[in-house]
Amino acid sequence: AATPGRGESAPSVSYEQSAEGNWQKGEEAYADEEYLAAQRYYAYLKTKFPYSQYTLLSELRIGDCQYQRQRYLEAIDTFQNFVRMHPTHEKVPYAMFKVGMSYYQQIPGNFFLLPPAEEKDQAAVRDAERALKQYVERFPNHEDWKVGSATLKEVRERLLSHERYVADFYKNQEKDRAYVGRLEVIRTEYADVGLDDELLLEMA
Repeated sequence: AATPGRGESAPSVSYEQSAEGNWQKGEEAYADEEYLAAQRYYAYLKTKFPYSQYTLLSELRIGDCQYQRQRYLEAIDTFQNFVRMHPTHEKVPYAMFKVGMSYYQQIPGNFFLLPPAEEKDQAAVRDAERALKQYVERFPNHEDWKVGSATLKEVRERLLSHERYVADFYKNQEKDRAYVGRLEVIRTEYADVGLDDELLLEMA
């Protein structure tokens, strides 16, 4: 999980005269978890040295900084723009992976004063599922595939829990047709995480 770094309020930056110098300072700040300072170095490099070999990497690094600062919507926009503008770049798989993980980080968790996660709106969960599924299906040999696949499985289990919650609601209301309809959704759409003998018996 991402954690905000130090220096969020007033980062100290001193820009260099070369693209490489700014890249190195950005990398140093990033390694020290000074994510806002690092982001400023990368943004400066991107603006002042648009044809540098570090420019495209800086675009990705800006997304990494936003992710680490928990600016997930900004990170999603940055990584999606990278994929859209550079569709053949070797870092596209990484950018798509980070889009999925940024959506995942926005999924509401359980808190004892709030309703359980399966009772909440599932929009963020479905966004994460869609993005992670695209990544997993397109790049099975990417280095982050195992993490992406495991996260996708967790996301689908959350969606399954929501369908189970809705099915039980209809069951308690004695709305049998709607109840069985939700079980059928589980059988057809979540067979990889929810289809077992118990469910089939329940449907029968």
